[in-house]
Amino acid sequence: MTRPRDYIRYQEQRAKVRARHWIANHWWHGERYTDDERLVGIHANTPKRCSCWICGNRRKVNGPTRQEQEPWE
Repeated sequence: MTRPRDYIRYQEQRAKVRARHWIANHWWHGERYTDDERLVGIHANTPKRCSCWICGNRRKVNGPTRQEQEPWE
């Protein structure tokens, strides 16, 4: 069963409100960036905006975790 179009629009609107709130509280001088709809849309639709060592997957930067490594013999 597919969701109705109004539900999908509602979820997108909710995501943009949360993104706008995050930008305002976590970015320096974030208040002036909350009016940038493109930035709000990117942040609402993308969980990780980049693949740097802070935002991206840890395994890509540091390799496997201790639990994933081969055990000592």
